[in-house]
Amino acid sequence: MHALDYFFALWKLKNKDVAEYLEIPAPQINDWKKGRRPIPKHHLKKLCELFSIPPEKSYLLQKESLTKIDRLEIEIILNQAKLKNFVEGDDEQINKAIRITFEMNIAVCKRNIEVLKILDQLEKELMGCSHVPQLFYKNLEKVKCLIDEIKSEM
Repeated sequence: MHALDYFFALWKLKNKDVAEYLEIPAPQINDWKKGRRPIPKHHLKKLCELFSIPPEKSYLLQKESLTKIDRLEIEIILNQAKLKNFVEGDDEQINKAIRITFEMNIAVCKRNIEVLKILDQLEKELMGCSHVPQLFYKNLEKVKCLIDEIKSEM
């Protein structure tokens, strides 16, 4: 899935909606999604504004396929935008609950990113020692013990 598809789905937008915002024909967006044309810089800037994407994360819009970490980064951006644009109502408790929900979603996504990074590192380490059976099984046993320890604490 192209990053644009993921952004459009989360923000509940269609190609037509974004095309109107950018003042371009809708098929041009399909060209970007299919990799036939790169997103021009001036449109990239407007897309960042539309989706509240910080400039340093603009690369996310151009990815033809997303990793789990990319998806979580996008979800963080969405929740941060919702939190920023949240209009408080009359009920103070509801306002607080909504803000806490957005903040919690952001925190969970950030923790999940850390988990994925650690799992990636673990996979590399285990694969790196797989050619030495004794070392591999010793390290694998350590990982299994750690998993058991974590399970017992839950």
